[in-house]
Amino acid sequence: MIRTLAIILCLSSLACRTTRVPASAKVAAKAPKPRAGAFVDLEPGWRLRVITPLIAGGGYMVKTAAAAEQGNTITMRASQDFVGYETAYYEVREGLKVRFATAELTRDEHTASQPKALHPLFSMRRGMKHMRLVFLERGSDTSHDMAVITARDRLELDARTVRLQASPSTGCQGGCEWVPAGIAVRPEMQKAGEWVPAR
Repeated sequence: MIRTLAIILCLSSLACRTTRVPASAKVAAKAPKPRAGAFVDLEPGWRLRVITPLIAGGGYMVKTAAAAEQGNTITMRASQDFVGYETAYYEVREGLKVRFATAELTRDEHTASQPKALHPLFSMRRGMKHMRLVFLERGSDTSHDMAVITARDRLELDARTVRLQASPSTGCQGGCEWVPAGIAVRPEMQKAGEWVPAR
């Protein structure tokens, strides 16, 4: 009887014992989450393909006009201001270091290697361990389509993403940089020996 009572008391004391939840877990539970599907987090082993148009009058926005329509296919023609484009590649290495790899410039149907990118991207401040590409919805209150967000941890990364998504015109600050409108960035990963879109 005494032994049974001791076991009951022991079990009841365990059941009544409170478990302390770390403060970081409480913050994580309350922190708003960014909209899923509107971003991609870079991973080691990936690469970034960046296409930068060359426009005679400056900028990166290519003006186009419909040249022909046949069935479900619409052929677009670029304006005469479009004189070529650059394809640059950046490697995503261990420790999430994004480094320029190679670039080539195509102009007048000739392609030549370049020692550096026309518009360098993906500068990462010291101490940052995460990098995220955020894709903005068309019709947002900014002319940009993509931003690059860096952070020390996931909580900070999500907080910066939520701030940007809530107000694109003012939310890109502190660890956030715009990709200039007209420049296309595509994250890629290797699959069966070939580079394919990572998103």
